[in-house]
Amino acid sequence: MSHRLCTSPHCSVQPRHAAPGRNLCTPCRDQLADVLTVLADHYDECAHELRLGWRRSGERVRGGMIGGIRLSDAILDVRADILSILTSWTAMTVHERGLPAPSRDVHAMTAVLRRNIDWLAAHPAAGDFADEMTDLLACAREVVNPDRAPLLHLGPCPQPGCERPVHATVQTKDRTSRPVISCAAGHTYDADQWRALAA
Repeated sequence: MSHRLCTSPHCSVQPRHAAPGRNLCTPCRDQLADVLTVLADHYDECAHELRLGWRRSGERVRGGMIGGIRLSDAILDVRADILSILTSWTAMTVHERGLPAPSRDVHAMTAVLRRNIDWLAAHPAAGDFADEMTDLLACAREVVNPDRAPLLHLGPCPQPGCERPVHATVQTKDRTSRPVISCAAGHTYDADQWRALAA
C-alpha cells in the first residue's frame, strides 16, 4: 500500500507519511499551528525592539534631537515580510473557503489560518505554506534578539511527535544570563525542566 508523503520540507518524522486526506503529517500540522501562534508574538516583539531602540538614544537631525536611533532595516524587513506573506495566505484561504476576510492584522490573520489548519494541511500548497511560515519564524527570531547565538545542540524536542532540534542559546553580550532552551517549532523549556524531560 503506497502512502502519501508529508510535503513539509522541514519534516523530521520517520516515516514521513502524511495524515489521511492531508499533505502534512500530524506532527507537522501541529507544529505549523504552534508556529502561527509564536509568529504573531514575534511580530509584536519586533515592534517592541524598535520602540526600545527609540528610547535608548537620540539622533541629531537639523540641529534637533529625535527620540530614536536608526531603525533596524532587518527588523522592518521581517515585519513587512510577515505581514505581506500572511496577507497572501489568508487571502487565499478566505477566498477558496468563502470566508469573511479578517482585518489586515497579524493576530487576526494567524487566528484565521489556525482555525483552518486542517484545510491548509490538506491543500496542494501545504508544503509551501509550512516552509514559508517556518522560515518567517526563523527570521523573526534572528532579528528580535540578534545578540543571542546558538550555544549547544541538546537533541530532539521531547514534545510528542515534534522531534525538532532543541538548542540552548545565551546572550553573547551577557554570559551571566540564563540560557534560553527552545526548539524550532517554538516549544520552550527552562534548564531544570529540560534536564527532567531529557533524562
